[in-house]
Amino acid sequence: MSATFSRRRSHTLAALAFVAFTALHAFAPGAHAATVPLLDEFEQSVRADGGAMRDLNLQAVADIRQQLKAGEPVPAWALAGLVSKLTAECEHEVVRQPERALRKIALTLRLIDAWQDRSENWLPHLRMDQGKVLLLRWFLQGDPADRDRAHRLYAAIDEAETDAKDRGRAAYHLGAEYEELAGHARDLGRGRDEQIALILTGIQINKAGRAKYPDYDSSVGLNALYAQLQFVSGGSALPAHLDDWAGYMATQPADVQGRSGEALADALFLQGRDEEALSWMRRYAAHWARATPPAQLEAGLRKLRCGMLDLDLGFLQFARRQQRQSDEIRAAICEGKPLPETPAARPGASAPTTP
Repeated sequence: MSATFSRRRSHTLAALAFVAFTALHAFAPGAHAATVPLLDEFEQSVRADGGAMRDLNLQAVADIRQQLKAGEPVPAWALAGLVSKLTAECEHEVVRQPERALRKIALTLRLIDAWQDRSENWLPHLRMDQGKVLLLRWFLQGDPADRDRAHRLYAAIDEAETDAKDRGRAAYHLGAEYEELAGHARDLGRGRDEQIALILTGIQINKAGRAKYPDYDSSVGLNALYAQLQFVSGGSALPAHLDDWAGYMATQPADVQGRSGEALADALFLQGRDEEALSWMRRYAAHWARATPPAQLEAGLRKLRCGMLDLDLGFLQFARRQQRQSDEIRAAICEGKPLPETPAARPGASAPTTP
């Protein structure tokens, strides 16, 4: 598994959630005006410092101006979309052009202040972007006030969430931000200790969110954070934290263990701890054997399961050690079948939980 893949893996659900969230929420009656504050400044920034989304942003501004000219209400998602794209550019430029990133961060914060009252439905999304850019500014400039304010914003999002199944989502995203920051630190050549500290902070935040909001499963983010320890400067830091990862996951419900099994098994395979890894692969296979996805999704899920094994460095190393057994594992997981039982893991290994 590459470092880039590891960093992006925990954010796939976030991207999907954003797409699902972009329903057309217009401004509340009377909230839209003949102008949009700071729209001119945003356009000037795009023309002067435009990044990867320059053309998209200019087209979005043109569409908003056309709506204003026609006297139509500007959809709240349109303004939130501008903020989202600008936030993405801030993050993209932290390593390559930090000074430009800082200018865009400052503008992002001003836009959110000016537009936050335009649609109550979009406020959590704007708050998430606000927290993200505050963390980026803390990362670049080191003011703890920015970090502390970002943490409060993420906490407030979860506290205000009225849907119980989504309460804890912000804590998941906050932990994932630290995974991203660790990647930025490595790319900037910052020290190994700082990279590890950022990852461990993300792990702590994720676990605290899971304890406070147990109905929200943020295990995908937690697994990605632990896996990121493999890619810090100076060699893997994962061995020192692998028992903590396995021990924590062994305390979680069977379905969480099942979803986490592939990532944890891969890390154990990397360390040559094959029997322990196999116990987690059994949980992973059992999870898919129990799953009953819609028929139209089964082919895609099968391809995903098989593809993951091709990306797992630990599993590929295990395949070189035990070709026959790895082929059996691959066949079972791809077909959605449970793995046969194997001898118990060595003393000290985490025992499998019976689903």
